[in-house]
Amino acid sequence: MHKKQKAIQKEIHDLKALYHANIAKLYGFSIDREDRILMLVEYADCGSLCNLLYRTDNEVTFYTGLDWILQCAEGMEYLHGKNILHQDLKTENLLLFDNFRILKICDYGRVKEFATMNKEFSGIDKRAPEVRTNGKYTAKSDVFSFALLSWEVMSRKKSLANIMNGDRPNLIEMMKHEDIDVVKSIIKKCWDQDPDKRPSMKELCVLLKIHPFINFDDIQFGKRFERGGFGVSYKAIWKTEGQEKDVNAKIHSDKTSNSEKISRRTEMLFLKKAHNLKQMKHENVGTFYGASKDPKNTIYFLLYEYSECGSVYNFLHRTKNELAYVEKINWMLQCAKGVEYLWSQGITLRFIKPQTLMLFDVFRTLKVFEYNSSKELSKFNKQEMVQFAYIAPEIHAARKNSDFKKSLVFSFGIIFWEVMSGKEPFHDYEIADVPKIIISGSRPNIDDIKSCNDAYLIKPIIEKCWDQNAENRPTITELSSLLSYLTAGKL
Repeated sequence: MHKKQKAIQKEIHDLKALYHANIAKLYGFSIDREDRILMLVEYADCGSLCNLLYRTDNEVTFYTGLDWILQCAEGMEYLHGKNILHQDLKTENLLLFDNFRILKICDYGRVKEFATMNKEFSGIDKRAPEVRTNGKYTAKSDVFSFALLSWEVMSRKKSLANIMNGDRPNLIEMMKHEDIDVVKSIIKKCWDQDPDKRPSMKELCVLLKIHPFINFDDIQFGKRFERGGFGVSYKAIWKTEGQEKDVNAKIHSDKTSNSEKISRRTEMLFLKKAHNLKQMKHENVGTFYGASKDPKNTIYFLLYEYSECGSVYNFLHRTKNELAYVEKINWMLQCAKGVEYLWSQGITLRFIKPQTLMLFDVFRTLKVFEYNSSKELSKFNKQEMVQFAYIAPEIHAARKNSDFKKSLVFSFGIIFWEVMSGKEPFHDYEIADVPKIIISGSRPNIDDIKSCNDAYLIKPIIEKCWDQNAENRPTITELSSLLSYLTAGKL
């Protein structure tokens, strides 16, 4: 027994030094009067994942399950990086904390082996085929067990498949969701009969990051922006993959410390929105990195790429910078391409404004920001009066069955005029009066556009865009073609 205790002491000394957000802290061990080894691990206030799945009625949504699976993969990647195999990965050994939000792995390393005195593990149904055949355990064997517990989380069932015969749990039994096929394909790779064909835990962490959350502790907040195109935002530094990246952290939900915490349902809706935003990838659409929340669970942040050049609005009205007219037309071409891409992804904005058209690459590249995939996020808010000038008459008049694509073309025309004239639309009117002015058919003075070689072509395009009758306005695709023609050979 002395020899065994010595081996355990050495192992625990090594394991106590481990530190990771998804690894349960091991404090030490003790031996009771019957010579049994007792492990001292941090207390899980929410119990085990197994207990939640099979002994409670708690809802397990797709995003909740995906978050747990990703946290498990990140914890396992850390262990494998320390040359530690789990050898008994199952839902019983996954502990939950912080109102079921944080998952931590326990019973890892050879301490488990010592504690069971080399007896058959209780999680035998999770062991890989090669372990059952020759007892040889590798990191890829942990990956196999990971696949089975992932299926278990997403189906909330226990597998009865005969693993040795090549059978696997039925993927059809997993919950229904638009992204479930992605998870299914990952699980299939993980439980491949051939260990060499299974991905590593490091690869899994990349594959599973369709989840949009970013650790709040990895964000360092800096200067706060004034309210405007991006609402309340901060310039921040995001520490990711060993690098520091400048980001724009926009407050999406802001509650006082005395208010009730954000509900689980609201959190799930927010996750879905953030997930949809993360799928947008185009050179003229702002890159969305992910979402984060403060430790008190009262504020959500949306993290976008940071623009050193600021917005189109800032360039036009708060700097003395000048730009050739053909470069300005190219801005509008890029804007049209960005909007066209968003529409191709099923996102129909009701309007755009220069405060959310951001500039990069020494003012050469324009990207559309604050795009959203739900009516709730893109809903017209009349409290933000700065945007009145860019909203089509049919929306101001609250007409039913409005074509929002044509409504956006109206705001495109207003912005086009603003870019080419250098003036703010309806600047000589009270902001509160702008809606009724637009409804009446009044528009900015088209002759305010600065003289340029193609002014005779640009003016008719703008006038067609802000036509009172939405049916007379061009489509964004037609605008993209026209502007491509105007810029051809001139850039």
